[in-house]
Amino acid sequence: MDDQRFDDSIKSKVGDYEDPGFDPAALAALHHQMAAVSVVPWYSLYRTELMVGSGIALSTLIILWSQWFMSTSTTETLNEKIIALQTQQAEIDKLQNQISALKSTPPDTIRIIEIREQPSSSYYTSLLYRIKMLESSANQNNTNKGVYNDSKTETKPDEQDSSSKIEFAWSTNTSSDEGGYSFSSRLSPRTKEKESVHAVPGIETKVIQLNAQNLSAKTLRDLEKHYQKGVGIRLGPAVEISKGIYDVGNGALNITGGVLADFILSPSISLETGAKFVKRVYQVTGNDLSKIIPVRVDNNLGTLIDTDVDSWILEIPLSFKYRYPQSIKTHWLGGIGYTSLIYTKQLLEHGYHYQVDGNPDVSIVSSFEDTRLRMYPGTLNFSLGISNQLKNKKILETSIYYQQGLGKAGLERNTANFLGVRGVYWFTLR
Repeated sequence: MDDQRFDDSIKSKVGDYEDPGFDPAALAALHHQMAAVSVVPWYSLYRTELMVGSGIALSTLIILWSQWFMSTSTTETLNEKIIALQTQQAEIDKLQNQISALKSTPPDTIRIIEIREQPSSSYYTSLLYRIKMLESSANQNNTNKGVYNDSKTETKPDEQDSSSKIEFAWSTNTSSDEGGYSFSSRLSPRTKEKESVHAVPGIETKVIQLNAQNLSAKTLRDLEKHYQKGVGIRLGPAVEISKGIYDVGNGALNITGGVLADFILSPSISLETGAKFVKRVYQVTGNDLSKIIPVRVDNNLGTLIDTDVDSWILEIPLSFKYRYPQSIKTHWLGGIGYTSLIYTKQLLEHGYHYQVDGNPDVSIVSSFEDTRLRMYPGTLNFSLGISNQLKNKKILETSIYYQQGLGKAGLERNTANFLGVRGVYWFTLR
């Protein structure tokens, strides 16, 4: 018998065999239970922790990058200033050396001394005759306006212009003795300095002041763009006062505090982020209690009459702001952005009305506290405000804002919007 026929024989005998203890209904129930069980991925169990860790890591990277970029820019600026100062010092030293060399240079005075032997009498007579003829011609023409003297002749030309004047002194001395004949001359030019320009007393000086309020928005933006180098960085504390508007319940005024950073991308656009912490409180009463999810409500204690919800929330905003210049120091601001909400703790207090014989106004309060970190849908932010630069170069920014809730939040699953005012005191880092 070959292998194929042997396998077919075994399959025919085994295929019709049925176990006496086999229960088809039990097998179907097992298959139904296996289909009903859903496998939960591991990352869904730690979704909140992963999101919080990712946010913290991203914020840390942004802060480290900004610090590195700011230190690098500062170092480059200092190096440029040092090089400029060294160049200026070299030029100053060069000018000082030139001044010292000019001070040590003697004046340009030329002295010509000529010694001749005694000429003959006929030559001497001819020289005297020529001198007489030159003097007579000079007196008749009066061109040089000279003054004649037997032993000295001085000639001064007229002034060439009102700004400069050159005077020439030409002197000749002749003497005759037994030793021979000597002749000397000296030419000394003297230049008259220009008249100095100085202030005249009694004449008022007009000072033209530029009024920054009259500059157009385009001019102010051009000025800011000219002086802006790279990305500007501001850091400052922020304080907010807001009131919650809940779908169910009545909210109270809440105070928010935190630290914000503003990255100036251009004269018109900036990116704002940071971290804020707030404790929000509201109360649900009456028929509204049925509109929220009951959390640890014990009906055995009596009739539920109200619920107080306290939430400690960490907010991480990310907003784009548009800046419109009103003057050099004042800007109008408009912003839009998104805020992530991380609930660090919630406290729910339930009030019950319990009827007791003889005292129908007995109330009982129970509380439940949840300290797990939970992340819920955030809010869409809109803001409008103004910023003004103070005398100490710091910037004070005030604005009103509105936050639109994008989903239900909290253990009670309630939707909330917020309206408030904000103030930020900015320190310019770069």
